[in-house]
This record gives sequence, C-alpha cells and structure tokens, in this order.
Amino acid sequence: MEKQFDLQEHLRKLIAASPLSQNEIANQLGLNSGYISKFLNRKQEIAFWMFHKLVTYLDKDNELMLMTRFCENMSRKENLRVGLEYAHSKNLKGLMSQLIEKCSIDKNEENREWAIVYEWQLNSKSAVHYNLTDYVSDLNGIKAKTIEMKALLKILEMYCFFFDEKYEIAYYHVKQAENLIHEVSDSFIQKSFGARLNEALGYIYLKYKNDVVRAREAAYQLAEKDLGPNYLVTAFFVLGLSYFKESFDKTVFFYKKALEISSKIGRVSLIEDINEQIDFACLYWGKAAESSFDSNNFIKLVSEKNDLKDYYNHPKYAPYAYLYDGIKESNKEKLFMSMNYFLSQRDKFRASIPELELRKLGVEFTAIKGGEYV
Repeated sequence: MEKQFDLQEHLRKLIAASPLSQNEIANQLGLNSGYISKFLNRKQEIAFWMFHKLVTYLDKDNELMLMTRFCENMSRKENLRVGLEYAHSKNLKGLMSQLIEKCSIDKNEENREWAIVYEWQLNSKSAVHYNLTDYVSDLNGIKAKTIEMKALLKILEMYCFFFDEKYEIAYYHVKQAENLIHEVSDSFIQKSFGARLNEALGYIYLKYKNDVVRAREAAYQLAEKDLGPNYLVTAFFVLGLSYFKESFDKTVFFYKKALEISSKIGRVSLIEDINEQIDFACLYWGKAAESSFDSNNFIKLVSEKNDLKDYYNHPKYAPYAYLYDGIKESNKEKLFMSMNYFLSQRDKFRASIPELELRKLGVEFTAIKGGEYV
C-alpha cells in the first residue's frame, strides 16, 4: 500500500537539507520560527501567506501540489478565504470547487459570503454573454462584511467595465480598489488582488491613455508577482504590444514568451491571436510573416503586397488594411482612416501606429484640450 504523503514531514526534510537553519529561513522570509515549529509539529495551522512563502522558498517546483495539499486540509476561516483566491489565481477549478463547497456550509457568515462570490466567478468563466447592468446590480447587491470582500467587489466591478471597453470608468474603479487593498492585512490577498489590477492596468494604460511607460510598469509588476500562467501571458502580451513601434526583436521576444505559456496551458484561441499579432509585427517591420501565412488570407495578401480594399469594411482587419496599404502607398488618407478606425475601437496605442507613419510623411499633430489631435 502506498504511503500517504505527509506535508509536514516533507517540509521538515527540506529545511534539514537547506544550508540555512530554520531560524535563518524564518528571518529571511519575515516569518516567526515559533509558528513554523508549531505547524511542523501539527500543533497549530499557520496563516496561508506564511505557508505560501515557506513553500515557494523551499520547493517552488512543487508549489501547486503542496499548496493544494495544504488547502485541502486547512480549517482556519481566514485561510479558507485566502485559499479561494489562490485557487482562482492559479486557475485550479477543482480545488476552487472544493473550497467553495467547504465555505458554503461553514458556520462563519463571512466564509459563506466568499463562497457565493467565488462560485459566481467560477461560473462566469464559462459564461458566453452577460448583461452589464444586471452584472453591476448583482455586485452592488452584495453587502461585504470584510475589507477584503469590499476590495474584491470593486475589482470585479472594474473588470465588468473593462471588458465592456469603458476604460475610463474601469480606471476609476482601479484607483478605488487600490485604496481598499492598502487596508488588507493578508499579504497574499494584497499580492493577488494587486495582480488583478495590474492585469487590467497594462491594457488600460495602452488603450485608454497610450502611456507605454506605465503599461510596461504594470506588466513587469504582474510578471514579477508570478501568480499563475494566465497572468504571465497577459504580462508578456502587453509587453510585446508595447514595443510594436520601437523594436521588432523585443515585440517578438515577449509575444513568443506569451505564446509558449499559452501552448503549455492549452489556450487555443489565444495561441491563434498571438501568432497573428506576431505576423502583424513582422509585416510592419518588413519581415516575412510565418505563423499565419498559410491559414490567414489577410496576412497572405499583405505579405504578397496585394490590394487590401476588400478588407476596408472588415470589422477586425479594416484598420490594419488601411495601415498596410497606407504605408505601402504613402497614402495619408488611408493612414488617417486606419487611425480613426483604431480610435473608434477605443485603442489609442494602436491608433498611434498610423499616426507615427503620418508624422514620417510630414503631417504635424497638435494636442488640444481633451487629448485629441488636429
């Protein structure tokens, strides 16, 4: 019969094999060695953030397995709530379902509240459509009992406006959520909620503000948090896009990092999108398109320098059709059309690409009140 895995014994062996003593490890991680001892001797369950720090320091390669074991057996009400956020950040749907069930029957009213909200998040991932008004109304109907839940509800409301491309309102909710997160005591919740904001801010700074520097800051912060593959894909995608006008090599480097992770986790639709974005960059920089050449007729037409007029009214490719034809023909009108299409899609960063090409052709832009150009 196979011996049952012993979490505490596994950690004791890792600490014993470490060049540092338990006290030294605790000091390095900002933990209390006494709490660690009590946990290892099964006398006390330590806080989630403490265990997470210990695991990622001692055995990062087995983090998911060790954290899942801990989550399956923990009983502290605060840990159950943080465990839900961990499962969400790592996209561990099975673990999330287990914790939702456990919290939903808990005597603690706050835990039951968290179960409702995380079950809602879990179900929303598989939902195809949602009504913005109903979604916000449902959020406002929840009476949060903890500062953590208040912050989470504000984040979910932010996502709601973000996905509806109401970036100005989404940005306002980001700022409100940031103020609430500062009051959260659990360091893992702070880190994970911060990652959710970074995920949105990368795109908001590019699309809504055309602020490349701050978009990259948000993306790098998201990557450094290293809370899960989906977050890393977003970080590298934003970084790749942000270098589109500046560096072909950096654009492709970051896109390919996003592509590699997407391939590992099987995000098929995203793989197709990233390959297409790589080809857009190749075509812009005068390189040969490879990823979508055989399967994408638009990419093939651009590559072969054919007329793209059949795509001038295409809902997806119209701004790119005008962009590539405008560059090829040094046609200011077509470049203006490309810029206007991107602006109509609420994408100021991509609108700055044909704008750059227009500047090369001698067009001067003057900023006026409101951030627009003439």
